[in-house]
Amino acid sequence: MFNKISRRTFIQKSATVGAFLFASFPFSRFLRSHQQEYGPRIGLSNPYVASNGKPILICVSGTDIKEMFGTGLEAIGGLGKLIFNNSDVLIKPNLNSQDVYPAISSVEGIVGLIEAVKGVTDGNVSVGDQSYDPTNMVYRHINLESAVSSAGASLLNFSSTYPVRRDTWDSNKPDFSVYSAVYDSPVIISFCCIKRHFLAKMSCALKNNVGNITGSGTTGSRAYLHDLSGKQFLQEVAEIAGLINPELTIVDARSMLTVSGPFSEWGVIKTGINKLIICGDMVATDAYCAKLLAENDDSFNISSFSETLTRAESLGLGTSDLEQVEIIEVESTTDSMDESSIPANFKLYQNHPNPFNPITTINYDLPEQSHVVINIYDILGRKIRKIVNSTQDAGYKSVIWDGTDEFGRSVGTGIYLYQIRAGDFTQTRKMLLLR
Repeated sequence: MFNKISRRTFIQKSATVGAFLFASFPFSRFLRSHQQEYGPRIGLSNPYVASNGKPILICVSGTDIKEMFGTGLEAIGGLGKLIFNNSDVLIKPNLNSQDVYPAISSVEGIVGLIEAVKGVTDGNVSVGDQSYDPTNMVYRHINLESAVSSAGASLLNFSSTYPVRRDTWDSNKPDFSVYSAVYDSPVIISFCCIKRHFLAKMSCALKNNVGNITGSGTTGSRAYLHDLSGKQFLQEVAEIAGLINPELTIVDARSMLTVSGPFSEWGVIKTGINKLIICGDMVATDAYCAKLLAENDDSFNISSFSETLTRAESLGLGTSDLEQVEIIEVESTTDSMDESSIPANFKLYQNHPNPFNPITTINYDLPEQSHVVINIYDILGRKIRKIVNSTQDAGYKSVIWDGTDEFGRSVGTGIYLYQIRAGDFTQTRKMLLLR
């Protein structure tokens, strides 16, 4: 009785056997450099399509990322439509440098997605990205190892690669060295943040796939990509995405990096966007995110990103015509941002992310108009900074603390307290800053 294997597994095993036999012939070393060993990864078809044939895109409003995952994944039909029990899944975040969210994916977001995936599969769930900075340093910088392990997943350091190319490419164009752990993954979920990029114009669904090819800094495939002219660069972003073909894209747009990116010191962090986008169509996702970025950055022109969208469409990766997309906008079930809804009680929530470095969000509820004061204290009770001191209407509120004191100086690693006073209500919580 034969074991059932997937089409992708059969193709990959055939390629491996063929490569072994080929290697035994004379001149194989010379000929191998001219051979197409791997074509584009064969991704699973998009299960998130409406009855009219349009791809479904979910946009969730909220601030609690785990609640947003729950609401959004339920709205799109659940991860069970894509991931079967015992399926292995790779989560590919955006961890390009030792920076802070939203320049890179947030740890709390990665953990929330792991938990959602673990809810539908007993298979292996792994997380990995190739960084501009050394990968281990990035992982360590945001304390990702323990967070991923505690959530029941494994953290990858990519190493071996496959030479991957399209048979339509000119012979002078080099292979892209795609990490084998990515190429071989049964299911890939691309989990990125939304931001401006000085060359790619926008870093999101399509651009996030660049981290699936080898090269750090100025080596490997990245060097080839970044040496291209602007138009070629934009088109090659789509070519790379078409070699990877992730099954699902989730974009964390609670905040976004605007103006010039891709690092926080280059751009401006816009908070309060409070969106999470979920879609099985990479091109539709980027078209929607480009619209969202334009709404929050007056200097961003959607047409500057058109070369990438046009090439992606020509490769059959999806549609950029949002009229051909079933867009569903929902609000997080337990984290509504509807200002017409009034909380029943005063409440101070746990900050997120926590631990953080150096930016974190503090949410609180006001059932009535109140004069609100929120102070930050060190563990000895010394006041570090007052971040809120104003009269506010009733509603669901949030404020950002950037890890600085009242003089704008960065504070060090440690436990800090944040306290709200609103009318007769007072509440204090702890948070952990990790530099």
